[in-house]
Amino acid sequence: MKARWHPLRVVGRLLWFAGELLLIIADFLRTCAFRPGRDARRNRAAWLQRSTQRTLRILNVKYAAEGPVPDSGLLVCNHLGYTDVLVLSALTPAVFVSRWDVKYWPLFGWFAVLAGTIFVKRERRVHVRKVGEKMRRALEDGATVVLFPEGTSSDGATILPFRTPLFASAIEASCPVWAGLIRYRAGGRDVTRDVAYHGDTTFVPHLWGLLNLPGFEASVRFQPAWPGPADRKAMARRLHAQLLAMHEAATGARALPSVGP
Repeated sequence: MKARWHPLRVVGRLLWFAGELLLIIADFLRTCAFRPGRDARRNRAAWLQRSTQRTLRILNVKYAAEGPVPDSGLLVCNHLGYTDVLVLSALTPAVFVSRWDVKYWPLFGWFAVLAGTIFVKRERRVHVRKVGEKMRRALEDGATVVLFPEGTSSDGATILPFRTPLFASAIEASCPVWAGLIRYRAGGRDVTRDVAYHGDTTFVPHLWGLLNLPGFEASVRFQPAWPGPADRKAMARRLHAQLLAMHEAATGARALPSVGP
């Protein structure tokens, strides 16, 4: 984050968020806490959407979708950081798949747990299979499930190789599949690298820098995907190539397609 330091802006936003947090908690208690059962996942996704819309107003983030916004199926996106979750959930109620350690992040992890996020330990194959079953059930119920198959966040310079095992859930559920490309801009220039949470960046300093920014714009380009053969690796290759093409169209940057294990 390279913006000039504005302590009043940071403090003001923290106080604003503290007030909004009380409303967010009350909203959860009213709409989710005492309503288990078939509609629990849908209620939590809708609650997360309202909560992230409130949060983006605090950060002065303008967000917009290009193309049809998914309302069910598997949504495969590039991953730039936790702001992606705020933007995507503000655009459409969704269930997110996230790496295991995110549930222990301050505040953000608490939100993720309450929202019904599916956490995965990618290094454990047995756990990945169980997560795939959870994803399949959610997809069969008509949910939009967001997967970041790069497995980590990047600075947005390219699309990293995909991890393929969780793609099997979409094949088993016979659901729609979507590709989504997220970018960030401010003042007419690309600020994706400034907003992205990647590399050696730690959470609290990055959040502090985000609160200090005057605001920025987030755009998500959605495209339907036709993955072709009923094979997870083939699906991953097609989607990776599609996202690379979308990335090249958005940035002019050319990269070689590649798929991880």
